[in-house]
Amino acid sequence: MLFSCLGFAQVSIGNSSGGSGSISSPITNYWGYSYGQSIYLASEVNASGDITSLDFKLNPGASFAEADENVDVWIGTTTKTNFENNTDWVDVSTLTQVLTDGTLTASDDLLHIEFNAPFNYNGTDNLIIAVDANEGDYGGSSDYVLQTEAQNGDNLSLLYRNDNTATDPLDPDAANVVQSLRGNIVINGITQSCPAPTDLTATNITTSSVDVSWTDTADEWQIIYGPSGFDFETEGTTIDDDDGTLGETISGLDSGTTYQAYVKSICSTDEESSLAGPVDFVSACAGVDNFTENFDSSVNFPNCWTKLINSTSDFSSIAISSFGNFSEPNAIQMNNSVDAAAQLYLITPELNTLPNADHRIRFYAHTSLGSIIEVGTMTDPTDASTYTSIQTIDATNDYEEYSVNFDAATTDQYVAFKATYTATYYNVYVDNVSWEPIPSCMKPSDFSFDEATTTTADLSWTAEGSET
Repeated sequence: MLFSCLGFAQVSIGNSSGGSGSISSPITNYWGYSYGQSIYLASEVNASGDITSLDFKLNPGASFAEADENVDVWIGTTTKTNFENNTDWVDVSTLTQVLTDGTLTASDDLLHIEFNAPFNYNGTDNLIIAVDANEGDYGGSSDYVLQTEAQNGDNLSLLYRNDNTATDPLDPDAANVVQSLRGNIVINGITQSCPAPTDLTATNITTSSVDVSWTDTADEWQIIYGPSGFDFETEGTTIDDDDGTLGETISGLDSGTTYQAYVKSICSTDEESSLAGPVDFVSACAGVDNFTENFDSSVNFPNCWTKLINSTSDFSSIAISSFGNFSEPNAIQMNNSVDAAAQLYLITPELNTLPNADHRIRFYAHTSLGSIIEVGTMTDPTDASTYTSIQTIDATNDYEEYSVNFDAATTDQYVAFKATYTATYYNVYVDNVSWEPIPSCMKPSDFSFDEATTTTADLSWTAEGSET
């Protein structure tokens, strides 16, 4: 093993560029008044001593001019590892107030909080930070603290925000936001003898591999990776890296899959850093022969599917929806908002077998009356001009199953659902989509009973075969 002689480093927690103005924790500039609490675990801080100030990392170019005065800040310790609900505040009277009606400074994409007096942190209990901002004015949607998901997925932030009314930190109202996102923070004054790597990045992403790199002064690391949301304490794959280079290639990935990777420094045989990360990435999509997608496995738009929106309205959307589903809990909703002329395309993954002219797409759909669904093919899922219509679907306001055969020669490799509209605020719903070989024997359809008597009835149906 190789170990470097490390110096001490400031405590930096959080690597992601996530977040938004409306959920910026523990302080938001997007609302006139905010009060937030965030927990940072002792295992992440990995140091003890006098904390003299804090820096929150800002979205590049963010201004906090509307929320930099009349700020109160408390800091303390807690055994709490999770906020259980939106009223599970830590009693602020048990914390130490380190800034009273103070002014914050934003510079070099950092929001600086200078303490009136140092806070002595024991390094054993979890750290909690509470910020109350009451200037009463509000900034733009891009003015926010960068945030990273808690590594264990627990809810480690509460945030109350309102444009008109402040809350009392001694008796706070219910939080509007309970989340695992926390502000990316630098804790000044204390230092780590074995600092965690910083600046995690994922590059050169292919269908089966990715290059993960970082910045550090150590010579040995451990990388832990797995599908998004995996428990890094009990799951995932571990790679030991002792070649002294600041990076590692992860191989053997599944295509079109969302992954997370963490890295920690190994500073000596008995000292290691906290985990840095995660860095999130999606492996590149490979073409598929067949698939079934019911949109139920995630609240996120499925990997390898594409949405293309040609609309004058910023609110026209193609998204996962828990409303209008055929199979619970989700379906795809295609909404045109205020643009009656919108054209929305929901596009499948690349299909290796589409040129074979022996497959079909089978799906369930329903529409607002006046909405129109077409099914066609595309050469380029980012270019609507490559769309070729194959069939218009006579969909109704009730879910029905539809099937479109692709039995003609084509060089296209994507199938697309195209939604058009005759009025505003109309919806098209698509669910349970299957790409499969055309059966050699089709099942009968359109069953009906005719001329029923007390003992007999005439049964009719539609079928392609000669015998049933």
